[in-house]
Amino acid sequence: MVSRRDRPKSPAAPAALYARAWGHLERKEAAQALPLFEKLLALYPTHPLAADAAFRLGEAARKDGKLPAAQERYRLAAGSDTVAAAPAAFHLGWLLRDR
Repeated sequence: MVSRRDRPKSPAAPAALYARAWGHLERKEAAQALPLFEKLLALYPTHPLAADAAFRLGEAARKDGKLPAAQERYRLAAGSDTVAAAPAAFHLGWLLRDR
């Protein structure tokens, strides 16, 4: 588990972490991307990019059939005031509908 005390002090750190994770996703390297999204969420839970990281983690969990984990991540993203909120709420609604 990552401790918040260990997080980098630079204000650019969350964006850098997100960019690294996104780069892995673009190269179809989900195994490398997902831990970076988890780290972003753990270290910077209130950063605007954390909501998108939660959404991406929800997508991965849904694709793996881990529906409770997907619901948890979608709820987190849907509760934000970021652009990730609407698609997260949409996907959460479909998951809950199909239960």
